[in-house]
Amino acid sequence: MTDSSALRNTPTVPLSLGGLVLEHLDCGIALLDATGKVCYWNKWLAQRTRIGPADALGRTLLEMFPELEGSQLSFCVEDALQVGLSSVLSQSIHKSPLPAFRLDLESERIPQQIQVAPILDPGLGRICILSVSDVSAALTRETTLHRANRELADKSESLKRAQELNRAVIEGAAEAILVFERDGRICDANPAAAEVFRYDFRTRSAKPLWDFVPAIREMLAQEVGSRLGDMREHLGVRGDGERFPLEMSVHQLEITSQELYTAIGRDISERKQSEDALQRSHAELQQFAYAASHDLQEPLRTISGFTGLLRKRYHGQIDAKADGYIDHVTQGVERMSNLIEALLEYSKVGSAPVELETVDTSSVVREALSNLGAALEESGAVVTSLPLPAVCADRRQLVRLFQNLIGNAIKFRRDDAPRIEIRAHQGRRTHRFEIEDNGIGVDPSFAERIFEVFQRLHLREEYPGTGIGLSICKRIVERHHGEIWMTSEPGRGSCFYFTLPTGV
Repeated sequence: MTDSSALRNTPTVPLSLGGLVLEHLDCGIALLDATGKVCYWNKWLAQRTRIGPADALGRTLLEMFPELEGSQLSFCVEDALQVGLSSVLSQSIHKSPLPAFRLDLESERIPQQIQVAPILDPGLGRICILSVSDVSAALTRETTLHRANRELADKSESLKRAQELNRAVIEGAAEAILVFERDGRICDANPAAAEVFRYDFRTRSAKPLWDFVPAIREMLAQEVGSRLGDMREHLGVRGDGERFPLEMSVHQLEITSQELYTAIGRDISERKQSEDALQRSHAELQQFAYAASHDLQEPLRTISGFTGLLRKRYHGQIDAKADGYIDHVTQGVERMSNLIEALLEYSKVGSAPVELETVDTSSVVREALSNLGAALEESGAVVTSLPLPAVCADRRQLVRLFQNLIGNAIKFRRDDAPRIEIRAHQGRRTHRFEIEDNGIGVDPSFAERIFEVFQRLHLREEYPGTGIGLSICKRIVERHHGEIWMTSEPGRGSCFYFTLPTGV
């Protein structure tokens, strides 16, 4: 055998195929003889320790690396040479057994794993082999895995807390909450649901949701998507068979593995009773107002008749003061008569049935303008109406609504001719109408007061009227389940807004 070229000064290591393989391994290989001196030092170690084979041969590890004195590696080498024990050293990334450095970052030590194993050679006796591996990639993977596990644990803990919070919210909610499948089988229900339906959903034999809210079954069959989320009034059935009014919305849950829905509802029995009582009281009040107003007309007519006779027979025959008294009585009776007629009209708007139909708003505006023909001509008003949508309304009351608002814009005008614009903004469930003018305007602090009955912001001599027109407008809009409001700037005009439902 011939010596290896790398270790040609060391006759103990023969050149062989195995020796060539050791030179090209991606790890460090060192052989130590029985005295602990290096007899083989491969290329990997030479490049990373900055000590070539020629400088390493014949020297001990402590001679090359004095800092190994008393280290675990030195003890493991002694154990291997003296008693034949094998060892594996795995150091942390911050402390490496050998001062071996990375090739790309020369100042950074390589994290290592070193295997120390004894070999019994017939010619050399017991020698020791050191195998040094770069565990950077493994440590990186371990660090990454540790970080991923920590993040997963944090997310799991956050998810757990969120689930506990959601559960606490659901359990403490005042509304009944039920989770159910497409076939109506109830998967979960909160305590409020058990109280509302008087049924223990967790211990008794399961009943489908249809047994408690029959309309949900048909609703699911006919409607999908966002329309399910609408809060609607239904007839509920309690566990003991009692029927009661219920408000409930249904939502489809975003779960891919199952087709689940959640129903959220509340018992509105007390509210319905209050509404019925309020409606009865309102009807009685309307009837009283109508009767009182009607009954007051007869004595007023009597007073008006006799006042007319006094004026006809004695006007100019007594003195100027008496004539003034007669005139004041006549004017007072006339104003009282107008107020009573206005009150009767207001009462009729609130008590007359609302006959809903799909109404072409543009034709309603044309009819209102026709009724206001004389006022339009006298004032020189210019009314512009943009295309208007159809609505669900009582046509007769809708004509009155537009007629009052347009008439209001004509009455409260400045010196120049009134300019009135009518427009609408269409929505999915309601349309918003706007009637804007260039009139005298109103102080914004009175924006709500002007809709109250008999409220006047100006002297009767300046602007005649009973102060009930906008109150009638408000009542008409509210009876159509809409809203009415206004914005204004004194001296620049006003804009009235109201909403109406889209269709029947």
